[in-house]
Amino acid sequence: MAYITATEQMIQKVTLGRILAESKLIKGIVTRDRGSVEKKEMQEGINYYEGKHEVLNKDFRVYHIKGKELVNVNKANNRVVNAFHTDLVDQKKDYILSSSPTITFKGEETQKKFSELFNDKFLDFLEGSCLGASNQGIEWGHVYVNEKGEFEFTIIPATQIIPDYDDNYKTKVLSIMRYYYVDAQDEKGNLVQRTKIEIWNEKEVWFYIENEKGEFILDGKEPENPRPHWRENFVQGDKVENSEGKGWGRVPFFPLMNNDKKISDLKRIKTLIDLYDVIISNFGNDIEDRREMVIVIKNYSGQDNEELVQMLKESGVIKVSGDGGAESLELTIPVDAKNTLLKLIEKNIYRFGRGFNLSDENFAGEITGIALSYKYAGLDLKANAMIKNLKKYILELLGFFAEYNSIDFSPQEVQITFTKSMIVNETEIIGNVQSSTGIISKRTQLQRHPWVDYVDAELEQIEKETEGVVDLNDDGGELGKLPLAIQQLSLSMQRASDVGDNALANKIKLRIDEILKEIKQ
Repeated sequence: MAYITATEQMIQKVTLGRILAESKLIKGIVTRDRGSVEKKEMQEGINYYEGKHEVLNKDFRVYHIKGKELVNVNKANNRVVNAFHTDLVDQKKDYILSSSPTITFKGEETQKKFSELFNDKFLDFLEGSCLGASNQGIEWGHVYVNEKGEFEFTIIPATQIIPDYDDNYKTKVLSIMRYYYVDAQDEKGNLVQRTKIEIWNEKEVWFYIENEKGEFILDGKEPENPRPHWRENFVQGDKVENSEGKGWGRVPFFPLMNNDKKISDLKRIKTLIDLYDVIISNFGNDIEDRREMVIVIKNYSGQDNEELVQMLKESGVIKVSGDGGAESLELTIPVDAKNTLLKLIEKNIYRFGRGFNLSDENFAGEITGIALSYKYAGLDLKANAMIKNLKKYILELLGFFAEYNSIDFSPQEVQITFTKSMIVNETEIIGNVQSSTGIISKRTQLQRHPWVDYVDAELEQIEKETEGVVDLNDDGGELGKLPLAIQQLSLSMQRASDVGDNALANKIKLRIDEILKEIKQ
């Protein structure tokens, strides 16, 4: 017998546009979801990205004696956050989406119809979705039609979503329950927060609101409840003559998964970050509290050790009686051991977090392309998992847009290309471009050149700069092309000099001298 979730049981009670779901059922679903491990981990991902680490809740002044908790109010209580997760998530987002992906359709007319979709808002949508999925393991896109009848899309946080999938393969979204807090007034006029519920299926959405008794009732402030996904208005002059409710035929929400397991980028490295935070915080507190000496007691006459420990913890002073005494030993802090441990933890954070550490001394100096590719290997694997799901995510959005605008659309006729952004060895790339002259076309060379952003514009500029060059070989042979080559090499030499790459500039100058010798011969 197939397992049916509580949400699915509720959705099965929807008959002919009427909801028979009970308040207790809705409340139970929301309460269970809010307290679930899944939602807890989602919120942790968000918190750590925002710098709200667990170390901020730790009191380093607390110590224990015989099971009794004491607080040394004189002790430092520095709590240091180390934003590794933020760095790694931003690395991945910027690596994938430093520029908008190139989306190419089969047919110029189709390309033109979709062009209005690909603006700055589209890139912001992808960046926000990538960020949300990285922190939470999954993020949700949502499409709707605004009051002006315009197609719109936005992000709905995964922390607000309870999805119901089909029983067989768990790939098709049957319904979505969304819950979130809204401001309301109680009977005394005080501002309070209440939970609002939206339940979406393939054609309609219902709205519930929490009342003062904690019960969920249909929200009477909604003009239509339930209401269609959107309304198509028929206008004559300035007056709406008629309005027809429309539905997408499917739930207008679509997921972006961080990876196949829907695991956040934090989960693999959270314990390492927590340990690093604690060590750094403790180390800072030790430095701030550091005393030059530690006391050694002789013939201590106290009743038990609790009084002694408390005196040492809180003041560094002790009392002895009779022939008792105390002597001091120099206090040393094991800095080398801590530094070694911190370096190991940091290395593992970037290793298991699949990113690169720019503070790594191995990143300094001139690095070859092969070495750079090796350093980007982990990030590239992680990014590829996201890119695969981003393509599906974009195709879902394109499908909704095509449906609303009556565009013939086939996902098989779309090519989505992401241009990854990485540190490059410009000198090495430019040298490879130069050595490929005569082997590949000028356009291909310019496409690979790190200083060229717009190939067509660069080709036009080259044509303008070489206009009027005298052809020294009337028969059209290779010799006639040499003056153009000299001009291009001279331009490259100047650029190399401008960025301080004298070695490359000298290399290019030698090549120019060789060409001039050929001309004279």
